Amino acid sequence: MTDLKALQKARQMAYLEQWQADETDPATIIQDIGIQMLLNTQKALQQMMDVHHRLYVNRMPYQRLYASPFMTCLQLHPSLAYQGVLVKKDTHFYIQGSALLPVKVKEDICLQHTSIQEVFFADPEHRSITHIPVCKDIPLVQQTEESIQRYALQFCVGNIFKRRKHPVCEVYFETAQAQKKSFLTWLTSASVRWSICWEDEVRDDWTLMQDEDHLCFHFHEAFPISEGTLVFTMEVFDVMTLPSLYIDSIFLRIPPASSYPDSISVQDMEENPGHFPLADAPISIFQTCYMRCDEVFTRLNAALTWKFSTEEVVYTAGKELIEETDYHLFMRRLPRQQIVYDVFVDGVRLEYFNGEWVKLNEVRFSKDFFHQPRESCSVQFTCPRDMCPFVYDGIESYWFRLMITKAENCYQLPAYHHIPVISHSRWQFDYGNQRITPDKILLWANGQQEDISIGQTFLLFPSFPVKLDTMFLLLNQKPGIGPCRMFVELLQSFDSSQDVQFLIDGEDGEIKLSVEDETGGFSHSGLLSMFFPSTVKAKERFGKSGYWIQVRKEKGHWDNRICRIYENCVYVEGNDEFTIEKTLHFHELPVSVHCQGDVQEVQFRVQECWESCTFVAEAEQLAERRVLYDEEQHIVTFYRKTFPGCLQNEHIEIRLLCRKESAAEALPQGTVVFPAQSMQRISSIRTLSDSVWQRKKETDAHLMKRLAQSKNHMHIQTLRDMEEFLMECFCDLQDVSCLVEQHIVHVAVLWETEVFSIQTSERKKQVEEVLVQQLPDTFPFKINICSPIEILLNIQLTIEHEDMDIDRQVEAVIREYLHPVHGRNGDGWRIGMYCEEQVIVHVVRNALPGLHIVCCEIRGRVHSSPSTRVQPLHALRHIKQGIMRVSNVRVVRRADEKEHSISRM
Repeated sequence: MTDLKALQKARQMAYLEQWQADETDPATIIQDIGIQMLLNTQKALQQMMDVHHRLYVNRMPYQRLYASPFMTCLQLHPSLAYQGVLVKKDTHFYIQGSALLPVKVKEDICLQHTSIQEVFFADPEHRSITHIPVCKDIPLVQQTEESIQRYALQFCVGNIFKRRKHPVCEVYFETAQAQKKSFLTWLTSASVRWSICWEDEVRDDWTLMQDEDHLCFHFHEAFPISEGTLVFTMEVFDVMTLPSLYIDSIFLRIPPASSYPDSISVQDMEENPGHFPLADAPISIFQTCYMRCDEVFTRLNAALTWKFSTEEVVYTAGKELIEETDYHLFMRRLPRQQIVYDVFVDGVRLEYFNGEWVKLNEVRFSKDFFHQPRESCSVQFTCPRDMCPFVYDGIESYWFRLMITKAENCYQLPAYHHIPVISHSRWQFDYGNQRITPDKILLWANGQQEDISIGQTFLLFPSFPVKLDTMFLLLNQKPGIGPCRMFVELLQSFDSSQDVQFLIDGEDGEIKLSVEDETGGFSHSGLLSMFFPSTVKAKERFGKSGYWIQVRKEKGHWDNRICRIYENCVYVEGNDEFTIEKTLHFHELPVSVHCQGDVQEVQFRVQECWESCTFVAEAEQLAERRVLYDEEQHIVTFYRKTFPGCLQNEHIEIRLLCRKESAAEALPQGTVVFPAQSMQRISSIRTLSDSVWQRKKETDAHLMKRLAQSKNHMHIQTLRDMEEFLMECFCDLQDVSCLVEQHIVHVAVLWETEVFSIQTSERKKQVEEVLVQQLPDTFPFKINICSPIEILLNIQLTIEHEDMDIDRQVEAVIREYLHPVHGRNGDGWRIGMYCEEQVIVHVVRNALPGLHIVCCEIRGRVHSSPSTRVQPLHALRHIKQGIMRVSNVRVVRRADEKEHSISRM
């Protein structure tokens, strides 16, 4: 049998050996040029293949579409009873297709029950912390979830204002004297929002005033008499103006106050509180006078002062027994001799109720105290701590009572009863320097709540925990030692990789975590292979304790979206050694053998052992080889002279190992995978994605085309990039907001000179052209340039002021502050940013000192929808591309309840 291909190659080699060429020969020059071009082409192709492997092969972990062997990613589920199962490299598995398809593991993996439980994002630029459960789609492009970051201080006290009509309290913050004044100014600024709750009910009837060294809260309505909890909450509205100072203590004081009695009852008869008798006529022992003054008597443990003056009213008892002289015309009868007694109040006892009426031992009236009128009297004592409310005449309150314990000759007749009359009665309380310590102090900062011990010095609002954009991954348990591999499925794939750093908490602080990152810094899907040290330590963050992985981004912002994170994942590839064995027996040689598919190996038996035969295609090597293999015809030829002598008279046994050829087979996500050997510690194995079992090589033409399209330009990749790019391109732009809805990117543009006017089509076209030039050709969404949605505001202020000229000033202040471009002290308002009622009140008070604002209400509606009903502003905050516009300002005067409209659009 003649091998034509080998003979042709032999002739070519002989011709090249006989031809002698010099450097000036044209053929030599052309040959050198061709060789150099081939070398350059090979080098360029190698560079492109390196780029291809780095940007594409590593990005497609589910199925390497253009790789020669089959590859996919599996998720292994270990049994609950086992922890730390090690699956070694090259462990064999079978995928359940039309037949059992063999695969083998590419890397070692330690199967654990460790998984990502929750994800937190910390943005130091905006001081925001976002919490997203791992079961959700985790956005990295634009975080629309509400931030859990809260900077607030809360302290609670009991009911220190029982039955007070207009209570006042002072709040003191003990801190460095140099910082106290600026700190108090910040506490009353628009950056801070105060709220006061009584028994979980918000109180709005108060006014905050700043004094030299404390804050003063004035309440307009009375508090109930029942016990309860009064909660003061200070929440930071502008997190970029946070102070950093230590507070030694927080305490309250109640300033001294006085009041007239609310009610006086003498022997169950209600009297005038300004002028009332101490006893009923005639004077008798055990007569009582009940006194109620809610403003003062509720001040338990305070120093009370009762100031009053006394008068006297004389009542004659037994008048008929006293005979006067009678004159007649003819005779005179002399009066009969009679003794008349003077009756005074000789003993009075002041009592309070603590479950029963008890004498107040601090107060002692002398025997002749009420014997004669006094212009000024004063009684001082301490309000008992154990004083309790008492129901008298249907009113539950704190009562004192005066009881007459002694009155000599009060039952003798006839008598003159000198009844004391008390007038100009006024009660006063004073706590002095007594401090009211809060029952509880809570501090919210950096996503977690801290309970401050009473009397403990604490740092108000510590610094942000990180200086770079950081993603915190909370593990459900302590990770084991060994390779822990998790597959991160990302929504988009970007050519450029990002620099990230992985950290974990150790015994000596944060330590660097050894990670093999195939995602390119969360630029595309891939495996995260983590090797945890044995010194990992649990730590509390954001109110949750556990083991935390920190992923810090060196530059820029997160620009992708995590679809899901799978634990215990590993790559597997098709087993190249999977072949079909054909054993053949021959009596004579040479012989032709055919095998469908690619022949991998040829073996023959020599003394009970199989030896491999090498494929031979060169004619000059025929004398040294045993087998000749024709690639085109798939013919294997054996020569008698090459076999050992022991095989001359025996059957020759030949075995061909051929690669199995099979059609492409689709394997859907979740396809069952079986281990080659029984592994009780693994409960189940599934494929993570749809894949295809096939052997397909990519053509050079397709590779060149695809690599050319993947050239990395500085394209816009996120909505934030889009906003920043437009702000840099147009100097007269106030703000830009981008929002994706139903595969359309709505770009709301706010111009400085055209705030509320309709944008021209030329303007919109100009913005769209600039934007489209920077977007990649594969950008999947449409672009819509639009104006912000106008939110028409109706603002109503209730004030206590009689000057009608001040209404225009209020209007000017509000319009200037809410202007989208020039408002907010020149900073303007961003699209989607809305104002608070407390801020309006604070701005008007600062601009118009002395103006007392009772309340403020802001309502609004969408300008483009006239049929939309007017509703509170907080119900419109979901409109992310809205801009505020003042439509109407109303001023309501509380004195006469007359409404005055001062402005209409």
